[in-house]
Parts: sequence; structure tokens; C-alpha cells
Amino acid sequence: MGTPLEEYQNWLMEVRSVELQPLEFAKGDNGGSGLIQLLAVGEEFSPALIVERAELERILTLAIERIPKIERTVLHLYYFEEMNLREIGEIVGMHLSRVAQLRTQAILRLRSHLERVWKSQPRRRG
Repeated sequence: MGTPLEEYQNWLMEVRSVELQPLEFAKGDNGGSGLIQLLAVGEEFSPALIVERAELERILTLAIERIPKIERTVLHLYYFEEMNLREIGEIVGMHLSRVAQLRTQAILRLRSHLERVWKSQPRRRG
């Protein structure tokens, strides 16, 4: 290792004096619950779910780019601009019923694409 014997023995003495406790009994800085509770923050932060969500977002983004422009516009105005169907109809120059039909058609198109692509993807189990 290239470490003098005396220094190595000092390290061993220091390590022996360190007392380790199980995570479930260790206290945080504020004296609150154990560290294990801080580490297990919930399933939504698990690496597998983060990767899965990123992949789902990538697939959905590609699907949205492929639908007709009018359907993208309707979805954008409805979900991101939070407009109602009547307001969207005024902007795109279409009747309320046609805007509703386009929104439904876009959602069905995206759902179908997601089901087809997502089911065809190999799942990694770790």
C-alpha cells in the first residue's frame, strides 16, 4: 500500500473507536426520525420510476409531434393554456362540436400510440 506501518496501525485504532448504529436507529440533525426514513422518501423518487417516466415522456413527445397540427393546437390550448372548447373554437375558427371531436380524436390517437409502443418496449427488471 505504501503506507508506513505506524500510520496504518493508527488508522486501525481510529476505526475501532468509531461506533456504527443501524440506520433505523440513527437520528437526524434535528433529533427527528431515523435516517432510514429520510432515505426511503417514497416510490416516486425510485431510480426505476424516474427512468420509466422519462422514457414515457420521450415516447409521448414523439407521438405529439406526429399528430396533425390542428390536433396539437387544440391539445395545447386546452391543457396548457387552460382554455375551454368554446374559446378554442373561436381561435381556430371551428364550431365547438368540431373542436371537441378533434380533442377526443387526438387523445385516442395518443393513447393508441402509447399502448402500441409502450407494450413493445422490453422491460428491465432489476
